[in-house]
Amino acid sequence: MELEREADEDDGATNSPLMQSLLPVQVDLLKLVWDPIVRADMWGIAPDWPVWDYVARELHRQRPDLDDAADVLDSLPQMPLPIPFRDHPYGLVWRASQAMRPDPGERIGLSIAGLTALSVNQGVQSNVPDQLARLIAQLADWENGLTAKPNEIAQEDVLLARFTSSLTTPTSTKLYVFSDRAIAGLLQHEYAPTRVFPYDSDTAHRVQLGRHFSLRQYRNITTARGYLERVAADDAARTEPVRYSSPLTLIQTFDYLAYVLAADPEWPKGTRLTAAPDLQSAGAVSASVTDQHDFQTALSGLCTVIDQLAVPLLPEEALAKLANVKERDAAQRTVNRLEYWLANRLADSGGLPRVTEAIGVLRGVRAVRVEAQHRSTSTQNNAIRAHRRLGLPDIISDWSAAWHRIQSQLAGALDVIRQEVQTAPHQPNDQWTPADGIPTPSRSAPNRPPVRASS
Repeated sequence: MELEREADEDDGATNSPLMQSLLPVQVDLLKLVWDPIVRADMWGIAPDWPVWDYVARELHRQRPDLDDAADVLDSLPQMPLPIPFRDHPYGLVWRASQAMRPDPGERIGLSIAGLTALSVNQGVQSNVPDQLARLIAQLADWENGLTAKPNEIAQEDVLLARFTSSLTTPTSTKLYVFSDRAIAGLLQHEYAPTRVFPYDSDTAHRVQLGRHFSLRQYRNITTARGYLERVAADDAARTEPVRYSSPLTLIQTFDYLAYVLAADPEWPKGTRLTAAPDLQSAGAVSASVTDQHDFQTALSGLCTVIDQLAVPLLPEEALAKLANVKERDAAQRTVNRLEYWLANRLADSGGLPRVTEAIGVLRGVRAVRVEAQHRSTSTQNNAIRAHRRLGLPDIISDWSAAWHRIQSQLAGALDVIRQEVQTAPHQPNDQWTPADGIPTPSRSAPNRPPVRASS
């Protein structure tokens, strides 16, 4: 079963990227995560978030044509950057671990964003996420009232139950109740920096307020929508990956950079960056893309062109400093060799940080290509980082747009390298190594950054 998104409709939701329209199968998954809380009394269990095995099996039962429930989980909207102070992004659901694939026994829960999305689809009462957003505002107020001390950081561990009675106490009109354990799990994974411990027990949960975290910006929140708008604004204000563009096409930018490097006195004489690749690879770079097969073919051809770049080899003394054969092999890939040459060439200019970011784009292109060939955890983690560096969605559905994005980003990155090399000062005392055409600059060794072992 393919996940195909219908055209978004205006449902009056907040501008948060977490509140885009959902597919029916995505809504079904959210409902299954909510079930053990809303139906806890009927099932005779404590209200708590389910394990992934329950969600996956029930989703497969409801939708027999679905290939993998984990694909639906991965397709849910999430913020592009990790949560501050944590190493995972904020989305509609949270998981107990951050492994690539959920473990059957792993607990999974809804965030305030997930409950808000579910309320838009009539899967939960709208006051549920609003109450949780106001809970965070209450914690922020308490934290704001901590007494300042001249010789130590203000901090207090407060019983969670002090704030949760409206959520955990049943009434004649309430269709659900939370447990403190369920609330603690949600808070621990919320965007607002809330630390709750222990959250493996249903009693004596405590919230750590003050010290290293601050909830101050959430003090006046009264609704879940207001909370999510604050989250979106905070995320937008953070540093995002550099986005590149070039006025030239990708092929023209490759050619322009090759011309500039060939004219540079520190580049090996007679060496042209872009050698003529095989016809299939050359054609793929400029081919049109309409589906996944076209995308993978074009990307493979582009990576072949990158792998065949005529870049100076690393000096033997640089290779000798690396720890093992694996690192030495990685250091001799074209992108790493280009980075090494540029690090030496631009050591006396201010353009090296821009070039380092641009080299990251070249690495990202290769990581996206490797993603389809290898399914290891490390490969998939690298691919996710590459998608976000390049501005691609975690799961690509518009292959034509993704290919255009990669072309634009790579052309822009190559143009940045061209600009910095073209404007960098030359060192007339630099010496050349006649044997292999590798420049050995007279700059002292400490100015040379270590060679990266990644491609």
